[in-house]
Amino acid sequence: DIFFDYIDKLVDHGISVGIATGRNKPLIVKMFESKLDKLSLITANGTILVHRGETFFDQPMPMETSKAILKTLQTIEGVSCNILCKDIAYSTYQKDSRFYKMMVQKQLPVIFIDDLSQVTEPVNNIGAHCPSDVDLNDYIDFDALNVTLTTSGYENVDILTKGITKATGIDAFCKKLNITICKDEIKGTHSFRRNAITDVVNASNGNLVLASELFGNSPRVAEKNYFTGIDMEEAAKVLNKRKFG
Repeated sequence: DIFFDYIDKLVDHGISVGIATGRNKPLIVKMFESKLDKLSLITANGTILVHRGETFFDQPMPMETSKAILKTLQTIEGVSCNILCKDIAYSTYQKDSRFYKMMVQKQLPVIFIDDLSQVTEPVNNIGAHCPSDVDLNDYIDFDALNVTLTTSGYENVDILTKGITKATGIDAFCKKLNITICKDEIKGTHSFRRNAITDVVNASNGNLVLASELFGNSPRVAEKNYFTGIDMEEAAKVLNKRKFG
């Protein structure tokens, strides 16, 4: 409720507000249903864009690409998947998993399946939870398929069409709303987390474990994706070099 109040206050002051997330469109629409007329939504890692309730960009993978990836993922032991489509999500998470229980409890829009071949519609984003000893690059030639593999958390990855990210979604909204992008602004939807983790590590004399616990990442993921260095001047340079695309 407090967050929704902030949305109202920002919009009342003429500030455009957007939600950028890797989660699927139906879930985010349900969460922000009462504010859709005021929000821009960047969902499924930038592959589906919604402005004030209207979808104006939808970029799924080619069907042959998503089918090839899902067919391979089905054969890898220990891998669970969330497949995000425009109007629904599919998941192979087991009934004893925390994710399954949460989705069922909150009655969120997802269909649980046992076989990835049951997904027959265009796929915008594939999320996979992989055991620590599994590297999907050993199984799939992502460059050949023109898709990108990104880390989204400890043992979690996302697969989506190359060249599309949450940041390109922000860029598209700025163009749609005639908002000028300032070159001096820190770019990227994870900039807050990078700033915060870097600040905590520096304030705690290099305690990366503490920082990762506070912000919900493993130390390995925090160090690889979010921590920009003990040297604050160098960290500022790294953050300010981030750009869209």
